[in-house]
Amino acid sequence: MPSSTTSVSALAGCAVSDLAAVPLLLGSDDGLTVVGVGVGLLAALTAVAALGVWSGAGWGRPLAFGTRGIDILGAIPVAAGGAGAAATSAAAATVVLSLVAIVTLLRLGGHAARTA
Repeated sequence: MPSSTTSVSALAGCAVSDLAAVPLLLGSDDGLTVVGVGVGLLAALTAVAALGVWSGAGWGRPLAFGTRGIDILGAIPVAAGGAGAAATSAAAATVVLSLVAIVTLLRLGGHAARTA
């Protein structure tokens, strides 16, 4: 599987994962509602980044690196513990999937991303 296909797939998985977390965050206390809105925005930006990487747009990779970096930084405290088992597992999965996306994006370098 070419790196660009893997990158786009990983980014799409990250966007879906982030989007799936939004209802859980919005249904809790007020402080997490703000976080839920932020995670929803991050999901949307990640989906846009996936489209940018797929089409070979110059802004796609930087946007993808930014969204994945923010997501990893936000997930590390949860993955490190202090939350329930489900939240810790979800955060760990987010970190792993984000790292896959970053590594495959780094392999792309400046090459054209579209493989269809």
